[in-house]
Amino acid sequence: MIKGIRVWSVMVCLAFMSVAWAGAAPVQALEKMTGRLIQQIKKNQPKFDRDPDLIYRMIKKTVMPLIAQQQMGQYVVGRTDWNRASAQQRNEFLKYFSKMVVSTYAGAIKSYSDQVVRYYPLRGDISKASIVSVRSLIEPSDGPSVQVSYQMIRLGKRWKILDFSVD
Repeated sequence: MIKGIRVWSVMVCLAFMSVAWAGAAPVQALEKMTGRLIQQIKKNQPKFDRDPDLIYRMIKKTVMPLIAQQQMGQYVVGRTDWNRASAQQRNEFLKYFSKMVVSTYAGAIKSYSDQVVRYYPLRGDISKASIVSVRSLIEPSDGPSVQVSYQMIRLGKRWKILDFSVD
């Protein structure tokens, strides 16, 4: 009887842990990406003037894998126009759209100066959600804080950025 209660307790704990993990996964994905990017910026910032392409390579390696490029592109173009476009047109659009995203991040990275990024925990059970909103706060060493909201989409077992807005 006691052994049965212990097994049940372990199963309940594992169930709650899996729900907690599913809820934290989008935030953890953003925190991991941000941490890696900040570490690379601090390490390589003195090299940016000598090697401007370094920033673009960092973004392609660190940020772009977390972006749902096709879904983001479809979101920007609109479902109807996306569906009307040929595969070649979609691929061409995504190629230029990715360059624009990389360029946008590059501009932000060039102006980085020890800002702190904080992510707010998600509310509720998102284990069955396909899209969630993650809020963050960028705190500069001087000046006002900036709120950034990310729309994250679940693709298989991974969470990726679908959209973001700066408030």
